[in-house]
Amino acid sequence: MILIVCSVFYIILVCVFSYLQGTLNSHSMSEKKKKLPQLVTVQFLLVLTLTGYALIVQNQLAKVLSHHKGYIFAIWILIVYSFIILHRLFKGQGAKKEKESAIPLMRFLQILFTPFTFFIRIPVFNETPEVTEEDILEMIQTSQKTGHMEEPQKELFENVFEFDDTSVEEICTHRSEVVCLFLDDPMEKWQKIIHDNRHTFYPVCQEDEDDVIGILDTRDYFRIDNLEQDHVLAHAMDKPLFVLENTKADECFKEMKKRKYYFAVVIDEYGGMSGIVTLHDIVETILGEMYEEDEEEPEEIQVLDSNSYRIYGSCSLEDVQEALHIELPTEDYDTFGGYILGCNGSIPDDGEQFDLHLEQMDITVKEIKNHRVLETIVNVKKKEETKNETITGNN
Repeated sequence: MILIVCSVFYIILVCVFSYLQGTLNSHSMSEKKKKLPQLVTVQFLLVLTLTGYALIVQNQLAKVLSHHKGYIFAIWILIVYSFIILHRLFKGQGAKKEKESAIPLMRFLQILFTPFTFFIRIPVFNETPEVTEEDILEMIQTSQKTGHMEEPQKELFENVFEFDDTSVEEICTHRSEVVCLFLDDPMEKWQKIIHDNRHTFYPVCQEDEDDVIGILDTRDYFRIDNLEQDHVLAHAMDKPLFVLENTKADECFKEMKKRKYYFAVVIDEYGGMSGIVTLHDIVETILGEMYEEDEEEPEEIQVLDSNSYRIYGSCSLEDVQEALHIELPTEDYDTFGGYILGCNGSIPDDGEQFDLHLEQMDITVKEIKNHRVLETIVNVKKKEETKNETITGNN
């Protein structure tokens, strides 16, 4: 009679504990980490139930089967096998069901059996070491050096980590390069600008470039028959999306995706237009430069010989510093053209050419347009020349 009652309780307890373990295992990894003490408690109770039942069965049958030497081994095999069947069956059922129903009972069992599971729970509360962004980048560097990761894959991962640190100001098209349409201009001039530039979107301005009132979508513009200005503004112009220049690229991407905008106007703290940014620009921060079939963008730094380079003014000053292996004031200037104008001390006229002799290099400015440096030829001085010039200057 005792054996039958114990067997019934054994089956019930194994089914309940296995079901509870299944519900806990069905949690996500973050939730599962919080429920680890409860999971350890259930596992302890399962082992305790199995061991206790096996000892009771062995004690009850010892009197009847004492003359059979192999009965103990057979009983343990039978009990363990039945335990595996019940455990796997009800654990799977628990994983399919709602886990909230098991929480109150689980808390009660955890409190009740804390003295028995305390020594097991000690390592459970040890927090897993946090993996920082620097650790992941170091792993990427190591993988690339050992040949397990190609250079394009390495750059892609690095760009992903830099995505939330990149501001819109860094990736936008500067206002000096933005092609705008003005309300005071005749529609014939609009047509010529659209035909010559072949962009999809154009900011529409009222008084000046800082007064953007809308964005002309040429996809709608070319579908309408009436090209009078009022009709065009009513059927082909969209409301502009404005973003601050210090907005991070990931936040701008989320906003543009949410509001279904491809084109945004970047403004500074005074409300003036700094430039424009598109989803194409944002995607390029991760995937790198992407050109259309008819686009042929030259390399911004071209090696002419061992000490001579063709460098465009729009090139990043940090890239110039890295390519030429010289120290440049990257904190004061963003582009190579800005650095040249700063060293020159004045704004040259369009079409003007001039030479600039600096301590570490000689620069020949080949083209100036819209008061911006477009193309230069740079001759890097050898260390001996720089040293001699320094000595001569000191003398």
